[in-house]
Amino acid sequence: MYHTLIKNGSHTIIDNSIIKILYIKKVSFFNVVVMSSAILLSFFLLPHTSNAETRSDLVGKILLQVQSKGEAWYVNPADKKRYYLGRPADAFGVMRTLGVGISEKNMSAIFVSDKTNFKMLSLPHGKALLGKIILRVEKNGEAYYIEPTTGYAYFLGRPKDAFDVMRGRGLGISNTDLDTISSASFVGDESYTYYTVSNVTDGDTIKVGIDGTLQTVRMIGMDTPETVDPRVTVQCFGVEASNKAKELLLGKKIRIEKDTSQNERDIYGRLLGYVYREDGLFFNKYMIEQGYAHEYTYIIPYTYQAEFKDAEKVAKENEKGLWSPSACDGDTTSSVPSSVLDSPSSDPDTSVTSSIQ
Repeated sequence: MYHTLIKNGSHTIIDNSIIKILYIKKVSFFNVVVMSSAILLSFFLLPHTSNAETRSDLVGKILLQVQSKGEAWYVNPADKKRYYLGRPADAFGVMRTLGVGISEKNMSAIFVSDKTNFKMLSLPHGKALLGKIILRVEKNGEAYYIEPTTGYAYFLGRPKDAFDVMRGRGLGISNTDLDTISSASFVGDESYTYYTVSNVTDGDTIKVGIDGTLQTVRMIGMDTPETVDPRVTVQCFGVEASNKAKELLLGKKIRIEKDTSQNERDIYGRLLGYVYREDGLFFNKYMIEQGYAHEYTYIIPYTYQAEFKDAEKVAKENEKGLWSPSACDGDTTSSVPSSVLDSPSSDPDTSVTSSIQ
């Protein structure tokens, strides 16, 4: 497979042996990391020459910011601005707000089925859809990205589908060229509801007030060593994980992202979700990549599984936290010395008094 890099208003084809695009995640709709050497990038990214033709050529395309962390952007044909395709909230926002509804009658008239995707027929009305996102309003709102060069309609139903489209159809672009395209966003902090963390039970469980009720939230995709489970003794690095969670979350405002691949609650009635602090810190991932938690999959793979597994791999390779030979060496099933448990900082029920949000 080959990828295209935008430079000086032209397209340069780059083999995957030069720039590898790796899928992270915790699967995000369009979140990728582009790995390449500085020498190769300096060779391919020549000095920028701004011109209107280049910007016009990018309308309707998916762009990969290769000089950063591979952030993906969609250039909306309607306003010619770029929209960030990061976490599911961003991608869903793009589809919900920028998607164009299409009836099944028009779908059949404009496209012909090509196995899993659709190929556009050569019709004037169909050409107006190039580069746009269409929603099949009579078929459960199925979303498709119309690739502006080929006319193919690529299905965006699942995170993997969307990633495959990005990986196969995305164009690498330099920061300089990307900056010539105005950015826009309709998914911001104002669309989120934040709650104050009133209690930290342990490293992966907290309590927050939601709609007048104190709710227990269990983090998806991570598992910290036990400190309060009466069935087991306090495990290695459990105290450290709990204290880090208190440091990062206690009394702080957070938002909760649910995952449609998982149940809303676990068998104990706890809400399941991903936790983001008001400043943007993705708590679940942070605890894994810093060695305070293991990646944890409960039966069904979750949205960010791949990214969390990558984070755990990095933590393990760098012997962080519970992976350190001087701590647990990855095995947290061992018990903690009583001297550690007697320290004031190990109290698992530390909480703050706050009104229920």
